[in-house]
Amino acid sequence: VCEESSHVKAAVGFTGYNLGKDKFIRGILQQVGFEGMRLMMCTHYAEWDAYHRIREEQIFRHGVVYDRNHPTLTNEAHFHFVLCKGTQVVSVAHVEFLSEKEAALRSLATDEVYKNKGYASHMLKVLERWIKKQGRQVIKVHAALDAEKFYRKYGYADMFFDDVSIGTEIIDLGKIL
Repeated sequence: VCEESSHVKAAVGFTGYNLGKDKFIRGILQQVGFEGMRLMMCTHYAEWDAYHRIREEQIFRHGVVYDRNHPTLTNEAHFHFVLCKGTQVVSVAHVEFLSEKEAALRSLATDEVYKNKGYASHMLKVLERWIKKQGRQVIKVHAALDAEKFYRKYGYADMFFDDVSIGTEIIDLGKIL
């Protein structure tokens, strides 16, 4: 098990061999020019590093302290995703299962250099399908006011979300899947 708690969820059950082959696999993908999209749960140190960096830069840049060892990183009801274009992490997301029927999109962020290229839209659509396959029927989000238009474009509407948010200028939205 990795010593850093933010990586515990990633390292449990993985041997050094499994964790070590990441560089080899990335090298093969780069050699063949793979540019496809892959949505993955964070499992490797490089994915976790990109996940944390993007969240810090895009979500927690307004004076909120980001905790790379927050308990949600190892909680079984929380899931942490990266979206890769080829071998580059372009977007990240955090999903929490609230109940047997509801999920919360806790965060969705795209790396600055990849913004406005459709990656957040792609990630949202794939996450919605995954959440629905997990048996959840509703997804809720505390959307920042500047993201409201984005979510409404994909069918999110005003929905009561009785939950604490780290943001102050937010709107509660949701969608029936």
